[in-house]
Amino acid sequence: MTNEQTKNIIIICAVVALIGLITFVILKLTGVINKAEKKKAEKEATEQFLKEVTITNLRISETTAKQLAEKLYTAMKGWGTDEKAIYEVFSQVSTRDDVLYIFAQFGLKDGRNLTQWLTSELNAKERTKVNAILTEKNINYQI
Repeated sequence: MTNEQTKNIIIICAVVALIGLITFVILKLTGVINKAEKKKAEKEATEQFLKEVTITNLRISETTAKQLAEKLYTAMKGWGTDEKAIYEVFSQVSTRDDVLYIFAQFGLKDGRNLTQWLTSELNAKERTKVNAILTEKNINYQI
């Protein structure tokens, strides 16, 4: 192998390594940007519901709201939907502000807020049942 061939192989290897490094940096930066956008969207989803909550009308704690939001997510993620668990959650609220607080604590899961999850996971009859639970409690909120 001549010195010229060796030099060309080294240059090719350096270019390939540089392309790999540039690709890695771009992918890494894109991930950071995506994470920042996701964080902003989650914050906006939470704030959208929190700005409507009147703290003096809350009957559930932040911890309870988070637990109920997680129970809803668990009931809807993956295969099938546990409608009974969803009905149980809405049976535990006392005020419209409780409902909004749960929605706020739910935030975004897999890019969707709780309204979007419930709409996609429950058929019209099941949403009507949730709404009936809320109406029975004199809660002015409909899904």
